[in-house]
Amino acid sequence: FHRGVYPPEIFDARRMYGVPVRQSRHKALNDYISHAILDAKQWIQNGMVESVVVAIEEASTHRQLERFVFEVSLDASGRHAR
Repeated sequence: FHRGVYPPEIFDARRMYGVPVRQSRHKALNDYISHAILDAKQWIQNGMVESVVVAIEEASTHRQLERFVFEVSLDASGRHAR
């Protein structure tokens, strides 16, 4: 929402854990995000990845605007390490 990647009219203002957030109403976008998260969860649980990268690109030029790297690990029992 704040980066202007998607049109602002597809988002609703909500509160989550007392924090104001924007939630998408766009089914295709929501489905895409849900599938990406489910895939990443499965890969993490199977020990197939060490990090997950979320990159935000400018649509017309594909220039990377932001990049977030989430490092993940599991302990010996297969549970998430803290």
